[in-house]
Amino acid sequence: MRERYASQYAALYRGHWWWRARERFLRGVLRSLPLGTGLGPILDVGCGDGLFFEALEAWGAPEGVEADGALVTDAGRSRGPIHVGPFDETFAPDHRYALITALDVLEHAPDEAAFLARARALLTGDGLLVLTVPAFPWLWTHHDDLNHHRIRYTKATLRAAAAAADLELLRLEYFFGWTVPVKLLVRLKEALAAPGAEEVSIPPAPVNGLLEAACRAEQAVARWTGLPAGSSLLAVLRRGGGAA
Repeated sequence: MRERYASQYAALYRGHWWWRARERFLRGVLRSLPLGTGLGPILDVGCGDGLFFEALEAWGAPEGVEADGALVTDAGRSRGPIHVGPFDETFAPDHRYALITALDVLEHAPDEAAFLARARALLTGDGLLVLTVPAFPWLWTHHDDLNHHRIRYTKATLRAAAAAADLELLRLEYFFGWTVPVKLLVRLKEALAAPGAEEVSIPPAPVNGLLEAACRAEQAVARWTGLPAGSSLLAVLRRGGGAA
């Protein structure tokens, strides 16, 4: 991960409209699931500095895996155990998890099948895996290149990846729908002129607040109607019926 982004990661997570809106959306998703409380260990894959742990504490005791050690601080480790390293067979805890989250992580994985197989192996029998990924290849922009994305998913491609890993889909939906035309405009601009260096920053407060408010309004509407498209995709999965 870019050094500058790593140095600003915590501030962006706590203040940028996109991160704030995504967390609010995910808290709502978790509240809607049949999780209960006191789940015991919960795993957040690609946890960064454990900034989502606070949201997960309502259901259990969060732990994390983070491949980029530059993101992990002593403050993060105080929030819960964080294993620095890849999410593969080298991560071998002595317990399974009733809930695993992997939020905008799968698109970075060099081996999608191995990633999903490892997640499945670490779920309890009735455990849930909550994924978010960027949506639609035709929304690819320079931002994806800078963030080392391997793929943008559709419902069909994520459904196929889940089936191949013997994971059953319980929920599959797009979010951040209003950003789709914005990203298309960015893609058009990039087609006409080479993109410049991308500035990683929080917009001015009035703009930042307005964009977050737009996300809140969309989430309220989507709760009843769903969205036909979005720049992000959510999946909730559980172990399929194959061998444990």
